[in-house]
Amino acid sequence: MVTVPGGGRWSTNDTSPFYDSLACWSGLGRSCASGTTTTLTPNPSFFPAAAAGTYSASLTISSSGYPDLAIPVTLTVTTGSTSTVATPTINPNGGSFTGSVSVTLQTATSGASIYYTTNASTPTQSSTLYTGAFTLTSSATVNAIAFESGSNPSAQASANFTVVAPSAQLTLTWQDNSNDEDDFAIERKTGTNGAYSQIASVGANVTSYVDNSVTRGVNYCYRVQAVNSVGASAYTNEACGTVP
Repeated sequence: MVTVPGGGRWSTNDTSPFYDSLACWSGLGRSCASGTTTTLTPNPSFFPAAAAGTYSASLTISSSGYPDLAIPVTLTVTTGSTSTVATPTINPNGGSFTGSVSVTLQTATSGASIYYTTNASTPTQSSTLYTGAFTLTSSATVNAIAFESGSNPSAQASANFTVVAPSAQLTLTWQDNSNDEDDFAIERKTGTNGAYSQIASVGANVTSYVDNSVTRGVNYCYRVQAVNSVGASAYTNEACGTVP
């Protein structure tokens, strides 16, 4: 606040260091009563907007028939401190996985919102909002930035994920209707017109087999028979399958 001497008014223009808020000066020839106070607003064209420091200026009060009166004013400019949102954490923080991987994001700043991408681009508040764990089924680069109103955005968190398809396999199951087998012989053919050949043998009372020697997109058919020292049972029905 600055007190205006009686009969004076502020001399303000585009080059003055301050703008005033004197309501009693509403036009040429109007003057303010002695003791009137005003709030000074720095003119941004005069003072550096972002530089902290102390500045000196001289305000001029003019009145017809009187010498101009210069009033020294000191302005202290401080740079405000704005908090920055904590950088999100990505869990797991990248790596190699088979089939799929579940990813979670978190920031230590309460109330902040996390936005993320999975294509290596920089997240913005137009990107995907994190609301809970998400699953990756293919390789991706996850980037995440946390935002909160009134604070600076966080630094970007980034993690690289390599997701490979699981190995191709077909699982065969059957019902054990015998009580004297020594083992079960498993036969396979490729396609419906192929020829059967034995690919494995499992022990008595075993009722399943996982075939890891298959190729994706190829159709395979299977049959099983119980075997002991005397001979072999009839074959089971034929079962066919394809790994996508």
